[in-house]
Amino acid sequence: MTFDRLGQQRFITLFRQNKSIGILMLWMAIVPLSASVLSAYFLVGREEAMSEWTMVAWLLLYGLTAVTMAMAITPTTYVALLSGYFFGWESLVAVVVAYQCASVLGYGLAKLLNEGFVSNLVKVYPKAKGYMDNVSQKQWATTVLSRLSPALPFALMNVVLSSSGIRFVPFFFGGLFGMLPRTVLFVWVGSKAHELQDALYQDQGVLWSLLISLVVLYAIYRLLRPASP
Repeated sequence: MTFDRLGQQRFITLFRQNKSIGILMLWMAIVPLSASVLSAYFLVGREEAMSEWTMVAWLLLYGLTAVTMAMAITPTTYVALLSGYFFGWESLVAVVVAYQCASVLGYGLAKLLNEGFVSNLVKVYPKAKGYMDNVSQKQWATTVLSRLSPALPFALMNVVLSSSGIRFVPFFFGGLFGMLPRTVLFVWVGSKAHELQDALYQDQGVLWSLLISLVVLYAIYRLLRPASP
């Protein structure tokens, strides 16, 4: 049996043992891309109408985005860019609160659907035990780093961190500290745009996201890599 064939069988076995969490992860890995395109199509050209919304309407929108971000329907980056464009730095608190509410919803949903994901993962992929042990021992650092990278989907990481056994306190506050730099970055990028289209398709934001993501992903690998025997 070839390595690829064996790997496929292991993956299928893991998926069958954790169908609910597997489907949820698959949803949250695919939906953000299509949601980004659709949301951009809907928003661009409607700046004038949105600028006339009342504060109550915006608060309701932030409440709604907390749910849609948790379900990977609304990209978190778009919420920060949109907020920065319309309100500048005054929107930062509202964005952070919406992010944290979305995190709690995603964490709770993953806990509800979790079917022994970690134990099944280790059974199917024994080498994963060293990584999962490091996740358990370094919960704060793992959470902070996973939130720093814009390349790691927000909603998907809610599920991954929750299913990996991260406790709620490190998840909540580590996530807050990790999300804050990227939130500040994208609110700032949005505030500098002259048109909404410029905010949503900002090359500067993409460049910073790429650089941050590369550094963070390498740091996560070094953090969780098991020590050599």
